Amino acid sequence: MPVGAPSLYNPPGEPNAADAFMRLPREWLKECDDKHREICAATNDKTQLPTRLVHLKSWQPKIIDSATIVVPPEGVRYIAFSHKWGKMPEDALTTKANLPARNKVIPKKSIPPSFADAIAITKALGCNYLWIDCLCINQGEDGDFAEQAVSMQAVFSNAYCVIAAASADGAVHGFLKRDIESHPLRAVKVGSVYFSAVTNDFSRDVLQSPLNTRGWVLQERALARRTIFFTANQMYWECGDGIRCETLRKLKQ
Repeated sequence: MPVGAPSLYNPPGEPNAADAFMRLPREWLKECDDKHREICAATNDKTQLPTRLVHLKSWQPKIIDSATIVVPPEGVRYIAFSHKWGKMPEDALTTKANLPARNKVIPKKSIPPSFADAIAITKALGCNYLWIDCLCINQGEDGDFAEQAVSMQAVFSNAYCVIAAASADGAVHGFLKRDIESHPLRAVKVGSVYFSAVTNDFSRDVLQSPLNTRGWVLQERALARRTIFFTANQMYWECGDGIRCETLRKLKQ
């Protein structure tokens, strides 16, 4: 269950809301895997992985060198995280100095809310590997950003899926929290007709979101074969087949 999800997605009298929140992204992925293979397939070599990944097989995440992963013929599934840094805590950053320790475990205090949410969602989607720039690229003057930046295209185009924290203004804010009253599954009754309490507005929720003010986000969205956007109002799914909403509507492009 994602961090905070039970209280946010399981309002009184709606016992299926939390489960629906978990199942819908998985169903989007399954449908895309089954029906969109030609248009949503990875564009590069399946064995080409980011230099480092966050390993989530245990309850204590750690950073591993992808060269140590035994890659099966079908490739390795990993999630890439698209987010706005904001006022990033210094202890959240991986550096050349703290990398050896993080190869054993990433301290819980060094995982800001947005990273914790991304970890929870990645595990919920059945993936054991997650790529977060702050954790997987050594930061600072002696870091390796320049070296890693040249392979950024492959990082996002080869990712099994991209998680985009559209509503979070920074890593310390998280992206799973939102008002229960605005949950898309909560309907408003007018006479004998029920209406969603949330309007489907991809432009407002995604294109005009805090995330979209970040310089790299356009490239990340263009390169990703499918993305789950977590916004202030609802989740959106985007792949080669179009955009779908948490309200179960498909938007015209």
